[in-house]
Amino acid sequence: MRPQAALLAKLSNDRLSHQDRLLIGQKLAEFGDTRPGVVVKHGLPDIAWVDIPEGQVKLEKIDHVFKVNPFRIAKYPVTNEQFEAFLKAEDGYRNKEWWKDIEQSHETLKPRW
Repeated sequence: MRPQAALLAKLSNDRLSHQDRLLIGQKLAEFGDTRPGVVVKHGLPDIAWVDIPEGQVKLEKIDHVFKVNPFRIAKYPVTNEQFEAFLKAEDGYRNKEWWKDIEQSHETLKPRW
């Protein structure tokens, strides 16, 4: 049985509750999520990137318009499997370049689920 297609179809419902989305995400993690951008290929995270164009942002309760430069953001949150690949990679977690100007913890935490 491969329920991924049915679960992914449910995610297209804009009225789906956050709790139902969480449950579907947990089930996809359990069964194997088939979406590009959430897996590891050849030992590397396969991240699906979304290009965000430049523009302006007006925040509530702030009397200022901010200019936003173009950037890219992952389409999906990083999965435990993808983060584990980062932890294990020679140029990953232990690479000092990732920790420029911030403190690196010496121990990595295990995923909670």
